[in-house]
This record gives sequence, C-alpha cells and structure tokens, in this order.
Amino acid sequence: MPKGKVAFEAGHSFDQSQHSVHLLTVTGNDSLPLRPSSEIDYMLVWGLGAGFELGFGTNVMVKYSVLDEQRKSVPFSLAVALNVGGTGASTGILASRHYDLGKTVAIRPVFNAMVSAQTVQAVNSIPEELSDPEFRYATMTTKMEILSYDFPLGFELPISVGEKRTLTPTASFTYSVPMSINMNSFSCNGCAFAIDRYETGSMMRLWVGLRLQPKLVLKKEASL
Repeated sequence: MPKGKVAFEAGHSFDQSQHSVHLLTVTGNDSLPLRPSSEIDYMLVWGLGAGFELGFGTNVMVKYSVLDEQRKSVPFSLAVALNVGGTGASTGILASRHYDLGKTVAIRPVFNAMVSAQTVQAVNSIPEELSDPEFRYATMTTKMEILSYDFPLGFELPISVGEKRTLTPTASFTYSVPMSINMNSFSCNGCAFAIDRYETGSMMRLWVGLRLQPKLVLKKEASL
C-alpha cells in the first residue's frame, strides 16, 4: 500500500476444527466436541512506504511487500508478515494476483503459508443429562494451546467506490497441520462427569470479511 494511505478491515472467523473430549460418565460412552469460539477481527492499516505496512486492531501486524504489482511489472504480489495479538502470533508469506474483471470490479486469488502459535478457548454448554441437577446452566471451558502450520486459500473482490477507493469483500478457508496441541487446562461449572481423554482432529477455519482500501493501480500490465 502506498505511503500515507490507510485501509480498514473487519471480519469474522468460524472455526470448523474437529477436536473432542471423551468423558467418564455413568454410561461410559459420552463425548463433547471442542471447537474454539468464533471471533470478530478488525484492523486499521497504514502504508509506511518502501513496501512496509503497519496495522493495529485485534492484532498488531507488520508487513513487507517483497514483490508488488503496483511498484513494478511482476507476475504476482508476494509479502512477508508478522501478526502478534493477545491470543498468539503468526508469521509467514502471502501471495496474491490481481485480475481485472471490468472497469469497476476485480478479483485477487490469495494463498498464504504461515506458522502460528495461539491460545484459544472452547466453551461448551453441557447437556442436562451430564449436568449437576443443582445447576440450571452448566458450562465447560477448555483452553487449547496450538502450534501449527496454516495454509489459508481464498479470494478478494475489489469493487471501485469512486476513483480512489475500493470496497473489498474477502473470504478464505484455512487448513492447518498441527505440530502440537495442549488441551490439559479446563474448568467446569455444574458438570457431572470427569475427563477421560482428549482427541484431536482436523483443524479448519472459515473467515469472511470486508475491507475499505486504496484502489490498486498497476504500473504496468503484468503477465504470468
């Protein structure tokens, strides 16, 4: 993003991971899914010039564009980024390619490869048959410490708003390969069971958002 320009982005993540916890109960055959709570993200990003960007919001982001379709004729944009927030950190590479679909609409396929360390919480409402009768609402909170390789694949759809800005719907699907998952910390309010074991499954996440940003103007037509 050019020096002095500002962008704002907000979105919502929906975790689709398939972790579970097996319980010690009277029947001996009960389990509950463990899925991190969905989150709302937002960030205000400033262009610092020379390919650098700085963002503040739910995370703090530093990004450097190694290749930029706005600065020179290259086949795609490539950047490295570092994100640090209250629940963890991630770093990796971001690749994208701009395609004009008309005078006012474009599309940008995006692929990222990241390494992330995060601490998230899964909150479960406990079924009545697994709850202490003295509690009206029983809940279980499990803290998960996750170290993983993340591979988000998605698209951006810039739509021109005037001559200088675009309103950009974005969506991505992330498949993660865990290096380690620690789920030993939990608390339970009104639960009538004990924990037998945790079981990890596939890690996936859907993210949808909207970004208001400066219009991308290519210096020169790039070709693959």
